[in-house]
Order: sequence, then C-alpha cells, then structure tokens
Amino acid sequence: MADLENERVRLSSERERLEAQVANFKVVPEYRAVETAARNLTRRMRELANESSILSQMIEKYELQMETESAEDLNKVRQIYADVGLLFPDRLNRELEQVLEFHTTVTRHRREYLSNEIIRLRSQVDQIQLQLSRLDTERSEQMQLLSDGGAVEELGNLQFRLGRTLERLHETDKKLAGLETVAIDEATIASDRQALLSRAVIDRAERRPRWSAVIAKFVEATDHLYEESGALNFGLNENGFTFETKMPRQRSGGVENMAIFAYDLALTQVWSTRENHPAFLIHDSILYEGVDERQIALALQYAMTKGEACGFQYLALINSDNIPRADLAELGLNWRNHVRLELKDDDPAHTLLGYRF
Repeated sequence: MADLENERVRLSSERERLEAQVANFKVVPEYRAVETAARNLTRRMRELANESSILSQMIEKYELQMETESAEDLNKVRQIYADVGLLFPDRLNRELEQVLEFHTTVTRHRREYLSNEIIRLRSQVDQIQLQLSRLDTERSEQMQLLSDGGAVEELGNLQFRLGRTLERLHETDKKLAGLETVAIDEATIASDRQALLSRAVIDRAERRPRWSAVIAKFVEATDHLYEESGALNFGLNENGFTFETKMPRQRSGGVENMAIFAYDLALTQVWSTRENHPAFLIHDSILYEGVDERQIALALQYAMTKGEACGFQYLALINSDNIPRADLAELGLNWRNHVRLELKDDDPAHTLLGYRF
C-alpha cells in the first residue's frame, strides 16, 4: 500500500506538471528531461522485474505451507482411547469436542490467512506486470518523442501523456481503495484469532486444578513403574492446545505404552472423585505388547491398588502367555484370585459372542 501511495503522489505531481506544460505550451525544452526519464524507466523496469521474481518465490513458499499446514491432531488421543476400549462419559466427550472445534478453527484461520496472502501477492504480481507493460509503453512513447522531436508533435505527445497519467492516477486510486478494504478484513481476522487464543488461555487457567490433578497422578504412576518420574505437559500455542508425555527411556515402544497406561489411570482416578463416572477402566492386551514383564506386574499391582482405593474396577484383557507370573509372585500378588473370565479356543463355551481367543 505504501508503494501505491508513493505512486499516487508521483502521478499527481506528474499530472500537475503536464497540465501546466500543456496550458503554457510554446516550445517545451524537455528533451533532456525525457531522455533522463527514459533511462529511469529502464532502471525502474529492471527493479520491478526483480520484485516480481521475489514475490513469485514468496507465493511458492506460502503455497507449500498451505499444503503442509496442519495442527496436531487431537483425534489421535481419542483414537488411542478407542483402540484400548476406553469409554468416555458424555460430559467429558463434549469437552473434548469443544477443544477439537477450537483447534480446527485456529487451523482454518491460519489457512485462510495464507490463502489471503497468496491472493494479495498474486494481485501484487499482476499489478507489477501491468505496471511493467505501462512503463514499457511509456518508455516507447518517450523514445519516440526523443526520436521525432518538433513543437507540434511534442504538444500532441504531452497531451497524450497527460491523458495516460490521469488514467493511471484513477487506477491507482481504485487499487488503494481495494487494498484498504483488504487490510481492514485482515485486521479483523487477526483480531478474531487473538480473541480465540485469549479465551483459550483463560480457559486453561480456569481448568488448572483439573489438569494439575491429572499430571500429579501421571507422575505418581510413572514413578511406581520406573522409579523415575515421567512428565505430562498440557500446553498452548498459536495452533491450539498441546499434549505431550515424556517418559524414562522414551525410545522404547513398551515405555510409550506405559505412558498411555499412566495417563488412563490418572484420568480414571480423577474421574472417580466425581458423582458420575464410568467406575471401570479396560485395557486390551495390545497395551502390554513390548513391555517388560516387571513393568507389566507393577502396572497390574498399581491398577489394583488404585482401583480398590478409588472405587473403580480395572479390567486387563491379557493373553495368558504374557502374564508375568514370577514378577507378580515376587510382588505378593496372586493373579489367579483376580481372574474374572477366562476364554479358551478348545471349547465353544469359552468363546465370546462366538469368537475364539
């Protein structure tokens, strides 16, 4: 917009100068001025060509960002819960839906901003190309003026240049008005996005007692499993809410599964303090794949202890081959006393809904 403002000032000055020359025309001694202007036009055209190239590179960069722009998918957390068979209460499900809706809104606004930037830059490139075309025509006209010369011819050319200047001044005014409208729209979008982020910050602060309790239970669970505390980070950035777990020996696949276990147990303990809660937690055998037997035994012991203390039932659907018998015995836990259902593949009576296990 600043370039267009400068262009408008320049065109206004040129209009006033040409109008004065036409009104007071006799013999206009502007040969040198036209010659200088032609050289300036050539230099200006080179500058505009370079500027157009830079803008095109920026457009490619923004288009690449449009293709790769995506916020962290909160649905991954929901899918993990679904995979392990966790059932959410309706109220918590609605709260997660609200988080996902906000997260999606912020990402959409980011993509809309990039789209508007691409449109604006393309419009700027088009304007530069039009300006290059006009400059080339103007330079040709000036070279013709220098070539032909003559008072009458110069008068005609001056009148023609005045007409072109008035036309370009009118076009510049229209473009400025359009850019001002776009600037207002962009400011509104930025303001709305900042308002969403501000509401998210306030919401996170208001919910601090809830998520702080979950973090405390998560740290307790990981300390029980590994004698070393993990970390659960619930943060916020310009793209929305963020969730991150950090565990001892992070690179192990089994450790990642135990992070899920610790997070689920933390949520279940916090839920158990409310009037309406599921009163049970189920983990399928896939959660214990790749986990050391010692950690499996500690996890089962921890789940049993917390379930009895908080009033919920923990159900582990685990293959008999994966039961860490020796470690459970060492912990003083008689696992057979806690078996509620045993499914086998040698008798139809041991199937579940007709499926063998």
